[in-house]
Order: sequence, then C-alpha cells, then structure tokens
Amino acid sequence: FAHRNLLVTLAITGLASGICVAAVNRIGIDADFVRYLEEDHRLRADIEMIESTLGGTDIIEVMLDSDEAGYFKRGEGLRLLDRLSANLIKLPGVSRAFSMSDYMRLANAVMTGVTPGPDAPLPETEQAVAQLALLDPTAFSALTNEEMTQTRFTLQIKSLSTEEVLRLTSAAQEISGRVIGKAPVRATFTGLPPLFSRIARN
Repeated sequence: FAHRNLLVTLAITGLASGICVAAVNRIGIDADFVRYLEEDHRLRADIEMIESTLGGTDIIEVMLDSDEAGYFKRGEGLRLLDRLSANLIKLPGVSRAFSMSDYMRLANAVMTGVTPGPDAPLPETEQAVAQLALLDPTAFSALTNEEMTQTRFTLQIKSLSTEEVLRLTSAAQEISGRVIGKAPVRATFTGLPPLFSRIARN
C-alpha cells in the first residue's frame, strides 16, 4: 500500500509526526508530591501548619566564595550579605533568609547590650568579628570557614513544585549576580530542593 500510494503515505506520516511534535511541546515536566495528596490529607495539613508558623519546610543553600582572605570578616563582606538578604527575601516563595551578617548582628547586640533586631549594628572592625567568633566557635563554623573566605547563606522556602523551585533558584541566581556585581565573590546555589528538582527534570 505504501509503495502504491506514496503521496498518501507521506501525508499520513507527516500529519502523525506533526501531531507528535505538537503533543511533546505541550508536555509539562513537574512534580509536586504535596499537591498530589488529597486536600484533607494529614501530611498536607501538617505542612500548611509548619509554613504558617515557621515560614517554610525547605531550604535553599547559597555558598558564597571569595578569593580574598578574610573577606567576610570585613564590613564590606557583611554589608554584601545584608544587601543579598534584602533582595532575595522579596522573591515569591522565600519566607526567610539567614546569613553570617544576621548572626554577627545578633551576637554583637548581645555583647554590647543593644536590643537585638534587624536594625542592630554590625561589628565595626575585623577584630570585633574575630572576638565574636571566639565566643561560640561551633555556631560560627556552621556559617563560615576558618579563613572567612567562604560563607553559607540560607533561604527558607515554602513547599514548591520542582519547576517552581527551579524558577525560584534561577531568579535568585540572577538577583545575586546583580547584587554581587564586581565584588570578588561567587555564589553557588545548592540544597535538597534544587538538587531534587534537577533530578526530576532530567
């Protein structure tokens, strides 16, 4: 039949191929295990409760690296973390941000007798940062390395689908690039949500 009706065969094949291409372009690759559950499922209710009280159930980790020794001990490094926090917290899905500048502000307020809060001052000198680091080395080591060339920045996020996580990560990377500008710092986004989302897409 194909040999006797070559034009018809080609037409049918072309039509079938066109339908397949159109269908493939409409396939959505996404996974959201929370929204797959029934509305009244216990796990879904628990996650909603956690998000309404604590702000989120997942975190995205941002690793910031500098080639300059002690960069995050200096005021310019801590102020960069503040600017990054102020910009990333505006992204939809992000409920909280925590970095070494937040820890330094809190520790400095406790040591100087100032009321802790977002308006509390940062330590003014590298020596002051070093002294605060000695007070609680365990907490400090969770946020930076010994040379203070690397620091960890945490974004608390709500439960999102895999594609929503990837869009959020991409937007956060773009904002970070603008905020960092020409500063000697590189930002790497990691953590379970972006890693799992990339696996799901692949």
